[in-house]
Amino acid sequence: MVCKSCGAELEDGALFCGKCGTKVVIEEAKEVKEAAAQAVEEVKEATAEEAKEAATEAAEEVKEAAAEKAVEETKEEVKAEEAVAPVFAPAAEPVKAATPVAPVAQKEVGEKKNSGSFLKKFWFIIPIVCVVALVAIIIGINHKAIMNSIMKAGSSDRYFKWVAKNYVEESTEEAISLYNDYKAVYNLSDEKISGEASVEFGGDADKYLKLLKQMGYDYTWVENAGISYTVNSKDEVVDLTVGASFNGVELTKIEYLNDLKNEEEYISFPSVKSAYGEQESYDAEDILEYITEYTALSEAMPNSADIKKLIIKYMGTAIDQVGSGNVKVSDKTLRAGGITQDLTAVTLTIDNDLCQKIAISVVQQMQEDKELRKVVEQFISDIEDTEYADELDLDDFDYDEFLDDLSDLEEELEDEVFLEHYDWREGKYVEDEYEYVLYVNNKGEIVGCSVEYEGDDYFGEDIEYTNYKVKKGSNVAYKMDYDYLVITAVGKESGNKFTGEINIEYSNIDIATIEVTKYDVEGLEKGKLSGKFVVIPEDSLFRGSSMASRYEDMILIIDCDMSIKSGKLMMELDDDDNMLVKVDLSYNVSAGSKIKLPSGNNVIDMDDDDAGEELYESMDLDLLVQALEKAGAPDDVIEQVEDIDDYDDFLEFLEDLGM
Repeated sequence: MVCKSCGAELEDGALFCGKCGTKVVIEEAKEVKEAAAQAVEEVKEATAEEAKEAATEAAEEVKEAAAEKAVEETKEEVKAEEAVAPVFAPAAEPVKAATPVAPVAQKEVGEKKNSGSFLKKFWFIIPIVCVVALVAIIIGINHKAIMNSIMKAGSSDRYFKWVAKNYVEESTEEAISLYNDYKAVYNLSDEKISGEASVEFGGDADKYLKLLKQMGYDYTWVENAGISYTVNSKDEVVDLTVGASFNGVELTKIEYLNDLKNEEEYISFPSVKSAYGEQESYDAEDILEYITEYTALSEAMPNSADIKKLIIKYMGTAIDQVGSGNVKVSDKTLRAGGITQDLTAVTLTIDNDLCQKIAISVVQQMQEDKELRKVVEQFISDIEDTEYADELDLDDFDYDEFLDDLSDLEEELEDEVFLEHYDWREGKYVEDEYEYVLYVNNKGEIVGCSVEYEGDDYFGEDIEYTNYKVKKGSNVAYKMDYDYLVITAVGKESGNKFTGEINIEYSNIDIATIEVTKYDVEGLEKGKLSGKFVVIPEDSLFRGSSMASRYEDMILIIDCDMSIKSGKLMMELDDDDNMLVKVDLSYNVSAGSKIKLPSGNNVIDMDDDDAGEELYESMDLDLLVQALEKAGAPDDVIEQVEDIDDYDDFLEFLEDLGM
């Protein structure tokens, strides 16, 4: 063995080079490396419990090997300490004994030796930490699957409760997000809503526009039309602006302002640069009351954290009433669209006894729930001066009386029949029993359900509803089967976005196929609809119908991205790949902005006898004529504008345009 620094031959067991003094690096024992590597491989392949056991055994083997190695190294260190001076003697030979250089070098060597002694003694900790970390990573990645296996191995009712409560907690989180969005939208006192709607006609739409012309509406000259609007509410002032455009040219715009506090309203026509007409607002009081009521309701709605806590609490109470006699757990293989997945079927039998037990337990908890009382009393206090208190009969609400009513209800529930239907054959009501099945994947997640109960129709047939999702890699399939209606979706899913086909069948007749692109499968639960859909009616839908030749080649294209606060929607109707008509909608909801009321010479008092004429005189109708000419309007429409002689004629023209 040679020194890696200077190449000099080293003695067996030497810790430092006798020529240059470099520390000799001793590699780990081969068997230790192999043991650690083997342990890692075993952990990767084992289940959670086996992985833990393998890690423990590996750690013990490493500890034993390390202990033996540590003993040997300790002996070598003792020898090394005795040999440090002779080892460095050749390097220090040119220096006189009286100089301080040799002691300093000796001190540095000692410091280096001491700094590495900890790692040399306890180096085995490193592979142990690595093994434990690897186990933690494996468990972290598969913790849901591990927990599902553990819970499934227990009693059937315990497994049901674990699955159901997890589902309630996750779905409540999504519901609360939706609740907060609606709560914000109800604040009408400080809100701006704006949007646009437009329609575009294709070349093949002429025949339909001609039909409208025969009905007295001549839009044959219109290729596209649109309406824009903004409703802005701030500081008890409302500003409504509406504009109309044809063939991409804005023809008219109307602005209406209502000063609710001072009960005054203003109207103007910015497209023709008119002044503002001012008059007393007879609707101001009603509008202000409407806005105030909704705002009060928004502010009174309970805190989302309190609502979430109450939902989880009471759903948990209901779930806890389920006993082992109501639940059966079995393995179930579901198929849809050529995809097969092994799942767990958790069958819950719901009868009158269970319904009664759930209802009574919930009512009992409500009587003792101080958190519920706090939330309810706060809500009543916040809306007691609004019309909602009258509508809900809450003017004289007393919580103690409410508790008395709950106590009476508890007694009534003892004799209540929750599930029953009328049996036509026996001529009487009979009790029902529902079978509710949850389909659970290996992570404990509910991916579907089915409900079966006795039918209450004349034939007394059992009714079954099934809805589930199966998945294999990125391939997914959904199936909904309800009585005569069957909907199947097959495709791929990436990042909660589904792309594929949906087939709709009713009474064994194919109705339509929908081609889907990037549909957000979790969006609806959060109040969002996003994706592209192409609806293609099946030939069988029109078979034997006189309308077959007219509609069989039509398809409807829908592209949307919509939520409560903003959205876009496009709908296009095509006939044999040619566009007939396309509709675009968009909207946005935000906080209100400051509104400036008109004043000065730009305001005309409409209470004066000649106010209408004065407002008409302020208009520049040549701008409207120019806009109509630019939009390609027919001569008779332009002549209508040119024939306007007063304010009433102008209003009549706007009415003809549909404004």
